[in-house]
Order: sequence, then C-alpha cells, then structure tokens
Amino acid sequence: MANGARSFPSRVKHIQKSEPVSAGVASRPDRTMEGRTNYLKEVIDQIEAGRALMLRDQAVAPEVLEGQPVYWNDDTQRYEQALAAVENDPGTGMFSAALTADCIGMVLTKQVGNIAHIVIWGVVPFRDQLSNAITTENIEPGRYYLSATDPGGLVFQRPPVSVPVCFIFGPLDACDENTWVFVQPQIRDFLEDHIHYQFNLAAVPAGSHSPPAEGECHVITAADDTVDGWLPADDPSFNSFAPTGAKFGYNIAANVSLERIFPPIPVITAVLEMQRPSIYHDVKGIHQDTMLDFPSTAGNSVSDLPVTVLGAAISDSVVISAKGGPFGDGTLEAWVSAKDVVTVRYVNATGGALDPPDQEYHIQVLKHSGDTSTPAVSFAGLERVPSEFVVIDKHGIWWMTDCYNEVPWPTDFDNTLSSSSLSLSSASLSLSSSEAVCGPCAVENPMKIILSFIKMTFLTDKTVVTSLQPDDGQPLEYVNCDGVVSKTGELFSRLKLALLVEDEYEGGQMLKGVTTDNKFKRGWATEGVIAGSDKVTLTGTRTRRLDIDAPASVSNPLVYQGLVVVDIEVDPTERELLPQVVALGDAVERTYKGITYLGFPDGRSSGIRAKFVVPPAGLPLLPKLKIRAQLFGRGDGTMTDLDTTYYISIRPTTGVPTPIIEGDTPLVMATNEAVLADEIHEVESAEISITAGDTIFVSLLRDVAGTPTYDFEVGLIRLGAVIVAGS
Repeated sequence: MANGARSFPSRVKHIQKSEPVSAGVASRPDRTMEGRTNYLKEVIDQIEAGRALMLRDQAVAPEVLEGQPVYWNDDTQRYEQALAAVENDPGTGMFSAALTADCIGMVLTKQVGNIAHIVIWGVVPFRDQLSNAITTENIEPGRYYLSATDPGGLVFQRPPVSVPVCFIFGPLDACDENTWVFVQPQIRDFLEDHIHYQFNLAAVPAGSHSPPAEGECHVITAADDTVDGWLPADDPSFNSFAPTGAKFGYNIAANVSLERIFPPIPVITAVLEMQRPSIYHDVKGIHQDTMLDFPSTAGNSVSDLPVTVLGAAISDSVVISAKGGPFGDGTLEAWVSAKDVVTVRYVNATGGALDPPDQEYHIQVLKHSGDTSTPAVSFAGLERVPSEFVVIDKHGIWWMTDCYNEVPWPTDFDNTLSSSSLSLSSASLSLSSSEAVCGPCAVENPMKIILSFIKMTFLTDKTVVTSLQPDDGQPLEYVNCDGVVSKTGELFSRLKLALLVEDEYEGGQMLKGVTTDNKFKRGWATEGVIAGSDKVTLTGTRTRRLDIDAPASVSNPLVYQGLVVVDIEVDPTERELLPQVVALGDAVERTYKGITYLGFPDGRSSGIRAKFVVPPAGLPLLPKLKIRAQLFGRGDGTMTDLDTTYYISIRPTTGVPTPIIEGDTPLVMATNEAVLADEIHEVESAEISITAGDTIFVSLLRDVAGTPTYDFEVGLIRLGAVIVAGS
C-alpha cells in the first residue's frame, strides 16, 4: 500500500551558514515544528476522542466519497468503492466472494489529490458524510451492511450477500451534531454461513383415508391442498414435479413456516426422522386370523398353503390353531418359510382320504429377542427414514410407497367418521403429529415426523438468482455474450416468438393492443357464428362443433369460423299458403263429428276451385309450389283419385299486362289412398315452378266415373299451397 508522508513534515530546515537572514528564514524551523505539533495533536485528539484505528493518507479512486466503504484494488494500487457481490467459476460452477466484497473500512476524510484517511476499526464521528453511503432520508441506528447494488453504499436491511460493515449509534445527545459510528468490517467468506432448521411434519393425510384391508395399499381420496399433511403424488398442486415412483407428497404449501424457507440448500443436508409404532408388534408377537381351504388329501399325505403375514421372519416361531375346533384325524404344522410368508401344513397320517372343513385359523408369530426383521417403517424410537421410503428434492418431500403399514401416518388412521368422533387405536390417533387430544382422556399421538436441514444464508433461490433457465416450452432463452445458451454468468434474454403461438385455442377473447405502460389490451371478438334457426344458411372457411368432444346434435350445432357467408331465407324449407277463395262445384259443406269439411259425394261429379296468392317478395331461391290436402273417407276402401289441375296468372308489371288464357294444366296428386272409415290422410302434389306475385288457381274434381270405385263420400278437411326451394 502507498503510505505517504506528505501531511507530516518529517524534516526541519534550520538556518544555514551564510544564509541571508530574513523573517521568513528565521521563522522557518518554527513553522515546521508548528505543523508537526498540530498534526500530532490532531492524531492524538482522534485517538482519544474516537478510539479508532486508521490508515492515513491513502490513495483512493476519484469517485470515492467521504463516508463510503472501500476495498483495496491491487491492480490499480488504490482503494475503491466496495460492493457486495459474488462471482461464478464457469469451470467448477462454484460461487466465490468478489474482491469488491472485501471491505477494509470507511473513508473518514478525503483531501485534494484523491488522498483519504480510512477508518478500519473503531468508533469515529461523522457529520454529513454518511449521506454519500446511505441514501435513506433518515439514518436509523443499527447494523449496516455493504450494498449489493450501489458501489460504496450501505444498507440497513441484511442483503443475501451479507457483509457487515459498521454499527451506527447516532448523536450522543440532542446538542451533538455528529453521528457516531463503530466501524468493524468483517473480512470473511460469507458463503459459508448457514442456518439449522427443524420442523414437525403432520403425520396425517391431507384428505380422506380409511384403513385398507390387510395387505392392500393405502389410498387418499378427496385430497385437499389447503390442509397440512400428505397428498397423492399426482395431485395438481405439485405441478407434476413428483419423482418417478412417488406415491405421496408432503403439502409444503399448507405449512407456512416450512414453505417460506424450503428447499434446503444443499438438498442433501435434509434428514427425515420418524417415530412410528407398527400395528403388528407387541409383547405377544404378530397375530392374524386367516380363512383356509385345504383340499382333500389322500392317506399318509400332506397339503401346504402359504399365508402372507407381514413382519414374519425366518427366525420366528409360529403357533397355529383352528378357531372352529377339531376337524378330524389330521394335524396342523406351521413355520416361516420366507420373509412375510407363513406356510401352514395339514398332515393326514391316516390310511384313508380326509377332507378338512373350510374354517378360520389363528396364526401367532412369536418374535425372538433382538429381532430386527420388523417392517422398515415400524420405528420404535425416533429413527432416520431410509432413502427407499422418502426422497427429498428441491420440489418437495416425497413418500415412495403406499404399501400396507408403510405410510407416513398411522396404519389404522380413519378420518371418514363423523366430526363428533375420533378414530383411535392402541397405536394411532387421528391428529397431526404435533397435536394431542385435550381433556380427561388425553392420549398422545405416538406418531412423529421431524424434518431437519441446513440452509446457506446466501445460496437461497428465493433471494438470489443462482442460475437462470427457461421452463419447458416457454418462449425465452438465455445466452452469454457469444450467443451460446447458458444458465449462469453474464446472460442476455431473448424472446422466441414462435413459441408464443398456440393453434386451435378456443375462446372469444383476444389481444387488441398495448397500453402506454406496456400492458396488453384484451377484449372480446366474435369467435364464430351459429345459425339460430333453419331460416339462416351459413357457410364458412372452417367449421367445428360447439363442443368439439361431443357428437353432433341439436344442442351441439356447427360453429362457422373464418370468412362466414350468411344467407337469410324467410322459409328455407317450406311456407304454406291458405286459399283466399274457394268455389264449390257440386261439392257440399258438411259437419261431421265436430269437423267441418267439403264433401265430394258418391254417385255424382263434384269439385272445388281455390285461389292462392304468392307473396311478391321473400321467396327462396328457385321457388316452387306444391298442393297439400288432408282427406278422409266415410267408409273403408280405396278413395277415388281426384283430378287435380292448376292455372297460373302472372303478376302484371307496368306496361306489360297479363293476358287471360283459358285452360288448366294437369297436376299429379295421388289421392287414391286405401283408408279406413273416418281416417284422415295427407297427400301432396308434384312441384310446379312459380314466381313472386303469381296467382294460382287449383281445381280438385271427383268424376262420377272416376277410378277406383269408392262407395262413400270423400271429405276435404284442409287445402294449402306449400312454397319450397328448388334445386
């Protein structure tokens, strides 16, 4: 370091021989001694008043101001503004403290020529100089840290890159204009700081659970991600982060204290410990009732049946008995043939065949002293859970098995009962691991799950970016200065617009613009057009069903999208015109059984002539007309075919009169229907071409000699002219 002596006159120039004597020469030694004395006085005053250790007359960068923390830059051989920062080693991927974070002290005073006095330890008074380092309007007393954003700055709140620099006391009294500061920068590796955490986890499912049958898997239904406990690993709240094979995941989001500081850093420091009594083991061993069906055995033979008994070990002894009582001349034997398997043998020592009855047997497995073959999750005391049962990663805590008696809650836990009752057993209680039943019947929950881990104070993904990478399928990428995709170091973000487009997205809202504060303007637009009735004909460049997953139906019509053409038809299928005038030709008006009709009597010729007026507008494309009649016969048989004819009078236009030309045109309309008496039939004629404004005259005639012969009266109940679209 550059330790100058320019402020302290180390050499006294005395009057030399033959030197001219003047006032300036004579007083020169005195002035030098005065300067040295004043300098020493200032140093002594500062030592006595501030009790400080200083580096005097040190070279500093031009931008360094009084009151700012500084570090030593060996490349420039001067002190510069300190800044809390870390650096990444691309080769190892490790972080290390930057040189700017090695704060040496604070600048007390700065002189001309970028020379400064630097306090490296002790109590010193500042006045207005602290405003150069602390930007807040009011400087609060307390510990201050090196800023991670402003070079030469101090912050009151502890930042992720934590470098304590000083403690500010403030003025000594109301009359003191100084702000007293204890300067004590800590030069150490703040990356090694860590905090120990320990949490009691809830030993209950976050949902409904009833004890499964022995040997069956545990299942959580009606999962509730707002409840502290364990959820199915495929619960949507986990966002598909569960590792392969996981069965359950701890609902960290519902545990506020744990959620704030999870995950552990590093993750490998996390340890899960559990105290969990098994439902199988007590002082008498394992008890199990099993229904067995031995087949018939020949004389002097045996029959073996394997039985699953969880917790049974090769070293155990087995006692077997028939709960239904003796069953003949056979005898029973039993032993543990493999882990969790008891073989029961029926021995027929007689000379003849035996068929033992189907009944229930009681199996008792006697555990030997010092036996260690109990199921892995049957922890008598607080023990570490092995990795085959639990996995802890940055996304959560995962339980890897759902087998019977191997879950992170009591095996016989049952919360499906009514709210007024609790599911209790000798080994479990339907409460979280940190609770107990209050009252005169207080029972402590024997189940405990404790999560322990450490967390580096700097390496926390919630306060500092340790790496940066886009999520899967997201339209961002991060590259280094060479344009290569990277996760750490100096990064630049780029937007891949192609990934922002998603085809076939249903919905009527769209982005319509951008506001002045860079927000998208969203609004409604027509997504498609649906025909509300058959009077509207639609065509479009694209169609889909309203519900794309459902079949076509009246309630699931076509949606027309793209360029849509709308055709309006007053009557796209048909419009019926009723006659304006009906003239009778020997036909009769009758009322029969309350129905008024026009009758064509038997034995004589009779007919009617009706007039229909075609509307002058609103017709379909290529309009046509057909006659529709409702007929009935007064007796059984085949009605006489009525002769049907028509005459069209075209609407006159200005200067173009319409001539009257005598003569009808035959019209095919088969009325020779086989009927029963008083049975109404509807018949239609062939189609005829018409134009807007036409007047149509239609005649129906029953000839006395018409065929086939029908000996009864034919009645006409209704006559209409139907307009349809031509093809």
